[in-house]
Amino acid sequence: VFSLASWTDNVGIGDWMVNELANRYEVPRRLGKIWLQNGHLLPLLDGLDEVAQAQRVACAQAINQFRQRYMTMPTVVTCRIKDYDALATRLNLEQAIVLQSLSLEQIDEYLGSMGPRLAGLRAALQTDMTLRELAESPLMLSMMTLAYYRMPEEVALSLGERKMGRTLLFDVYVERMVRY
Repeated sequence: VFSLASWTDNVGIGDWMVNELANRYEVPRRLGKIWLQNGHLLPLLDGLDEVAQAQRVACAQAINQFRQRYMTMPTVVTCRIKDYDALATRLNLEQAIVLQSLSLEQIDEYLGSMGPRLAGLRAALQTDMTLRELAESPLMLSMMTLAYYRMPEEVALSLGERKMGRTLLFDVYVERMVRY
């Protein structure tokens, strides 16, 4: 995973990736260059929308140049659709996937399929509009589910009745991830 937020417009994407491998993942530059040249990387270029707005077009152009040079290397780029639509330069990628928000029916069906252990979460989503909006994101729904499974069962089942449900939910998730 390469966070595009750290990209600067005077560096090609390939060279930048080699530097990122060295700085973030402690991969020696020589080895990073070999991996790049031999196509042994599967780069996920994360957060085109997090690149400074003044540099986004240059970043998209650099990605296109990288793709032209390394055509056989599968590459994934993430970006919020609104920011990508506003971009003057289109990426030369083979495919695009747009993640859409989950519907309330999908959320309820998913939680229902997980059994009665998540009844408190289902109830909380019925009463807490903010929590329900957060659950429309697959990542957030996954976080909520993980947090509920980590709570003592009596706490989890009563969470839908409590005003502090959202705070407790995220406290449990953060505590669990810190331990992990």
